[in-house]
Amino acid sequence: MKKQYLIAIYLLCASFSHTLFSQTFWEELYFPDSTNIMCITTNSEGHVFIGTGHPQNGSGVYRSTNFGQSWEVVYNAGPFMVQSIASTDDGDIYVGKTGPDEFMVSENNGDTWEAIDLPFNGNIMKIFPSGEDTLYVSRWENNGALLLRSANGGITWDSLFSTIDHPGEYISDIAISTSKDIFVSLMCYSENMGGVYKTTDNGVTWEFIGLLNHQVMTIEINSNDDVFTGDWFTMLNEVPGVYAIYSGMNAFELIHQEGEITEILINSEGFIYATTYGGVVVSTNNGNSFEYIDQDISRQMNLAHLDHEEFIYIANQNYLARSKKPTVGVFEYDNIERNIRRINIYPNPANIVLNVTAYPELTSRGTLAINIYDATGKLVAKYESTLQKKNLQIDVSDLESGIYLIHLFGNDINVIEKFSKR
Repeated sequence: MKKQYLIAIYLLCASFSHTLFSQTFWEELYFPDSTNIMCITTNSEGHVFIGTGHPQNGSGVYRSTNFGQSWEVVYNAGPFMVQSIASTDDGDIYVGKTGPDEFMVSENNGDTWEAIDLPFNGNIMKIFPSGEDTLYVSRWENNGALLLRSANGGITWDSLFSTIDHPGEYISDIAISTSKDIFVSLMCYSENMGGVYKTTDNGVTWEFIGLLNHQVMTIEINSNDDVFTGDWFTMLNEVPGVYAIYSGMNAFELIHQEGEITEILINSEGFIYATTYGGVVVSTNNGNSFEYIDQDISRQMNLAHLDHEEFIYIANQNYLARSKKPTVGVFEYDNIERNIRRINIYPNPANIVLNVTAYPELTSRGTLAINIYDATGKLVAKYESTLQKKNLQIDVSDLESGIYLIHLFGNDINVIEKFSKR
């Protein structure tokens, strides 16, 4: 007999803490409150390196060799911000900062640092190591976004990608698929900018693949080459959220509606974590649905990092926390093969009718059950459907104004989403 998620238990938790994760998922860590956390990385030994920025109290790189229990300054940047940091597989630490010596490397765990010459001008927004010697660096130039690449650890550089006459735009993140396609996401501050570009020929040519007018802050690719992005916000009435292009498809689809998303992480089991205005959300079913983790930390999270043992670090200003356990091998899920990848619900907020659109088509062997719960977890509406199609229409005219959860489940479907009633 196939197992079913224990959804009903979690729906009874107040304030929509309907989660498969315990309420002690995070452990808050000490970090000096005299500076602001700007970026995080870790090495293979679990040592944590944090870049900071504070014009009055000074900036630099902090190191912890005991998983965030204590810290020491290993690089003093003075009044200049350390705004990007990354670690290679062999342990080199790269730092991008404002001011002189803007690009630095340490080959001995942060004990000493050496400046690297970097061509062109503009702030270093992202450092992305690939393999032992290849580095990708995003610069925010006066004319817009610029991506540099070095195949020899920073000795020589090539200009790989740039935008022209887009001063309010920079490359916020970089991702590489298993087939070696390179993707870049663009953060923007003006209309008709932003979105995602892709190259399939190692950077010779680039293709715009979508999300124009989206302030895309993060992009990640899983082992199936499904591409996920997160928006800070949007322009021209576009809807912000987590978007996906699933392998074999050719357009982005909204899979979670929410703003101020700054980081997406995907662990080795395919769980998708995203930092949002309200904290951290997770999808354990490849973007089919998302849930908050520990809403008691309810605050915006600007940073997240997945270390080599698959612990997650999250941060905002001088708040720092770490998952108490690795994010793999600690949760039980049914392993049935679902024929539904995700659902969209609209309009949201709804007034009279709530439309449910599923991709692929919403089919179930047998009856499809539809339950609606209010904010306290109380079942307020229940439907059944044998419709074998892509769209459902659900009458919500009798519901009072408020926040609700809709739960669809059958023999091979089990999804849950949140919506509002006007």
